Amino acid sequence: METSRLRLLFMRLGSMGDLILTTPSVRAARNALPDAHIAIVTSAALAPIYESNPHVNEIVAVDRRRLDRSPSEIMRIVRTLRQGRYHVSVDLHGKVKTALLTRAARVPRRIGRSRFDTDRVDVRKGEHASGAALA
Repeated sequence: METSRLRLLFMRLGSMGDLILTTPSVRAARNALPDAHIAIVTSAALAPIYESNPHVNEIVAVDRRRLDRSPSEIMRIVRTLRQGRYHVSVDLHGKVKTALLTRAARVPRRIGRSRFDTDRVDVRKGEHASGAALA
């Protein structure tokens, strides 16, 4: 695996509308970091939305129902993320669950709204997390 290339991970497990609203953040990351490897973690049902996105190199599909109920699914995702050796995660989901996943996966720099993130981003009331990520 190439180690000199920045490996960036976006977390967004939510609804279709929320996933679509993350597109500007992913595009901005690609424009700012054209050589970076950009991955997105999303629900398996919504993963096809990103299959043809030219800004995304990798999709990590998650079975959200199993993630909420199955310790083995949690460990599978953590192992997958650890194997990805991501340098930075951007948590657009903003939940403790997603922050803990990236922490358990040993992502060194974690940007999000949780106290478990290394870089906290404040989102104003009524603002979507993707807008705060672009600020």
